[in-house]
Amino acid sequence: MAPMFIGLLMFSTATLLVIVTATSLVIFQKRLTSLAEGAALWSAQEGLPADNYFGQLPEDAGLDLVLSDIEAPDGKTVTVQVCGRWQAPISISITPSNLMVCSQASARGG
Repeated sequence: MAPMFIGLLMFSTATLLVIVTATSLVIFQKRLTSLAEGAALWSAQEGLPADNYFGQLPEDAGLDLVLSDIEAPDGKTVTVQVCGRWQAPISISITPSNLMVCSQASARGG
């Protein structure tokens, strides 16, 4: 009975660690999407490059952000891509621990 309990405990712990890591990655990607959408909307509304939007925000708290403005041929659409380095909260061998995650958003000025 004890070996079965130990195996169940190990499997449950591994599952919990994978769920925590995956949840952290999804939340980080959603943060980048929010930043990209905010920058695209602000840039379309103000008519300024999205770099200025990030200058108005507090420090990125170690997110290691990379911003790309992508110009559209119509001159009204602003597309912003934000990339950041995600680090796993718990480093385990079965999940990646350091990834570059990107998110893209577009907005039209009018």
